[in-house]
Amino acid sequence: MLHRILYYLMLFSSITYAATSTQWRSRSIYQILTDRFARTDGSTTAPCDPGYEGFCGGTWAGITQKLDYIQGMGFDAIWISPVVEQVSNPTRAYHGYCAKNIYSLNDKFGNKDDLKTLAKALHDRDMYLMVDVVPNHMAFDGNATTTDYSTFYPFNDRSFFHNVCFITDWTNVTQIQRCWLGGEINPLPDLDTTLPEVRTEWNTWIKSLVANYSIDGIRVDTAQNIEESFFPAFGKAAGSLRSRGGCQLLHAVAKTPFNREAIWLSGYNTDGELYKFIKKLNAIRKMAIIKATSIVTSFLTSKATVVYYDAHNVAFAKGPESAMVLTVINNNGAKAVNYTLQIATSGFAPLTEVVELLTCTRTTVGLLGNLTATVTAGRPMVFYPYSLLGGTSWCGL
Repeated sequence: MLHRILYYLMLFSSITYAATSTQWRSRSIYQILTDRFARTDGSTTAPCDPGYEGFCGGTWAGITQKLDYIQGMGFDAIWISPVVEQVSNPTRAYHGYCAKNIYSLNDKFGNKDDLKTLAKALHDRDMYLMVDVVPNHMAFDGNATTTDYSTFYPFNDRSFFHNVCFITDWTNVTQIQRCWLGGEINPLPDLDTTLPEVRTEWNTWIKSLVANYSIDGIRVDTAQNIEESFFPAFGKAAGSLRSRGGCQLLHAVAKTPFNREAIWLSGYNTDGELYKFIKKLNAIRKMAIIKATSIVTSFLTSKATVVYYDAHNVAFAKGPESAMVLTVINNNGAKAVNYTLQIATSGFAPLTEVVELLTCTRTTVGLLGNLTATVTAGRPMVFYPYSLLGGTSWCGL
């Protein structure tokens, strides 16, 4: 349903590698929680209670079988969960952030051939593969004070880790980078990534991971918990200079279940309102990229700018003035009454004729660059210059 409004956000606390920033910049990335997306057997009825914290059966082979579904929405890259072996507690590691052995794959998701097959299938479609990695910590089933460091591979000694402490002040950089995540029970022991031997091991590992599985990009989880000096060598080992942020993602503005629902229970419905809505948003972005390029400017390298906000609404502009996209979103929900929003500085030039692309409604920007937007049933709006729509078949033009 459209009350689960989607919008573009900037990815933060992460870093991408392997393909260059320029190559990644045009991509639309579909994030997949591997365990909850698709099963090898193709089932759309296998149970998966959102309140259950364990594995539900999603696999790399399952993802490979559903690439038509993803590509059909207009995505040309996927971002999957961490791929390494996890702790044995079945209720902790379905998401992939509780590593035990970084040199072994998570057999719940499949084997090395399954991961290689997924990468090849993506590349055959000119799609990219991004993998989540977690160099900040390992995971232990038990009490923090009795952590058995010998269970970790290759970091199998107490000397590779920071002393036990837990983050209590998220404004304290020292705490954030040196203390542990998790809790006294089932902690996430924090690696001392300032140590040369720890850095060397991670650099060796990431180089082999990218090469062995033809990975195009790496997203680093908990990047804020690692000192900045760790990343240059890590990025070089991965095969590219590092790029912090800048990847645009689609996220649902809705209350996230305590644990994620299985996508297969939706039946991968390509006729649903939400599926079509996402497809339309991706099409708008691709059109904006092409049109901006045609007038010798760049949509991709321009920064998104917030031009209006209040307690319930936000409007942000991206792209050069002559080929700009203005997106207006709100948190009121589908049952909200209609209302009018006055955006004093829209970013468009005065008297520009624009089209709201989701309803094909035309309006004209005011003399001062102001824009009047009518919000209907809590739906988002995307405004674009009318003059650039000729020949696009958008809104019948």
